[in-house]
Formats: sequence, C-alpha cells, structure tokens
Amino acid sequence: MRIISKQHDFYDSGVAFSHGHTDNAYIFNRTTETVKPTQAEAEKLFKVLFDDNCDLETRQFRHMIQYPSRYGSPSSYFAKHGFLAFCGRVYPFIQIRSNAARFTHWEGAEDCNKLFASGEKSEYNCKLVTLYDEVSALRFIEKLNECNFFKIGMGNKAEYEYWTDYIKQFFKLSMKPLANEFIKEYSIKIGSPYFEINGLNSKHSSKELEITKTPILKSLQFQKVIDANTAYQDIAMFFCGVIGNVEKDIINISDKDMRDAKGFNDKSFKAEKSTKRRKQK
Repeated sequence: MRIISKQHDFYDSGVAFSHGHTDNAYIFNRTTETVKPTQAEAEKLFKVLFDDNCDLETRQFRHMIQYPSRYGSPSSYFAKHGFLAFCGRVYPFIQIRSNAARFTHWEGAEDCNKLFASGEKSEYNCKLVTLYDEVSALRFIEKLNECNFFKIGMGNKAEYEYWTDYIKQFFKLSMKPLANEFIKEYSIKIGSPYFEINGLNSKHSSKELEITKTPILKSLQFQKVIDANTAYQDIAMFFCGVIGNVEKDIINISDKDMRDAKGFNDKSFKAEKSTKRRKQK
C-alpha cells in the first residue's frame, strides 16, 4: 500500500517496519472529507453504537447526551462524545477542550494548562484531549477539579458534577470497542479504512450526524489505543484485503497517481536540452 497525502499522521512511521513489502497496486489517497449518511444508515449506526437498552427519548439521556455543549453553540463545548470506526471496529471517545475556562491568574490555572499540554492543537486555537475509556476520562477531569478548573475557571463548582455524570452516562450507554459487519460495509462504501462519527444525537434524525472520512488520527490521539506499527499494518491489511478486493476491478489507477506514488513528477524521464553546439560538417 502506498499512501498519498499532504498531511502527516502518527502511523506513517509504521511504513519503516513493513521492510519494503508493499503492493504498488494499492494506492491509499488519504483525503479527509465529510460525507452524509442516509436516514436508514443513521438509524443503523445508532443501533450499532449504542446499547440495546439505550433510549434517546428519556429526559436524562436528552439532557446528558443530546446537548453536551451547554454553552449555546457546538464551537464552545467543554466535552463532547464521538466514535472512531477503525478497520471494522468501533471506539467510543470523549473529547475535552481547554478553552471552556478563562485562564487568568487564579490558583491552579498553571497546573490546568500543564494537564492540557498533552492534548492536540485544534483549529480553534486550543488544546483537545481525547480519551477512550471512562476511567481515564474521569481521572482527567478529577485532576482539573483539584486545580480549581470548575470552581474558578468556569465559575461554577456544580459543572464538575455535571460533566462527571455525562462521562459516566455516555460510556454506560455506548457500546465498547467491537467488530461490526455494518461498520465494515460502510467503510467499503466510502472507500476508507476508518472514519469519525459525531453528532449522533437522535435515532430518528440524521440532520446533526456527521461522518468524517479518513480523519487525522493524530488529532484524535488514537496512538493512545494502538501503536504506529500496529495501526499501519491494520490499515494496510484492511485497505488492500477488504476494500481493495471489492474495488480493484472497478477502480483504475491513473498514470499520474502511480507516478506520484513512486516519487516521480512531471519532469521525470524527460531529457533536458543540451547546451553543447553541434559540430558542423
């Protein structure tokens, strides 16, 4: 598998462990884009991602999950939930954002900044910390609480109890990492070994549901779950062995893509004009 991408991802270093055993017939054009699922697909995704006993119509679930921002707009959330579908397996996650609090001169602000230093920089000029299990998510906000993040930074100690309940509720209702046939089929449909799922807040509507095809896994800190070498091998096997077997007969790799994958450009193999004068007879 050859990767064509303008952006780096954490598993790119795994190429070095492949010992040169790559199949040039498979070109992974790693482009991030948003795709819109159908209503039927949205409902199917809900059944896959949440426990059978999950009921979005209950007041508690609506309060905790459907409106996690509590700040008026999605761009100002403190924590939000999502799912990463990776090579046919699903991983629920909670993402916590640094700029929900005002980092002025208050006791504990510096320690809070140090905690968020482990996150990834986002487009909103803040740090995002992504956590894939209840224990680590609760431990993180407990440390923030000890540093007065909620009491002074947010100006409301009750926020700590709210977000603690939110995290517990989400991981209780969401399915644990699992392999699923529909996720595999959807990966084949969009032609990507992994995709991110956000905004799945109602099984009756797909308006808010957003599928991000081939997101940058480093920004989701997926290296916490799988190391670079394993991630590359899993992606290569899934892309070549699962997606590739379906698409190989219907996708023709252009000469330009093959040329770029091999490290050449439009000036390769062209003879330069000679500066020597011809001898006159």
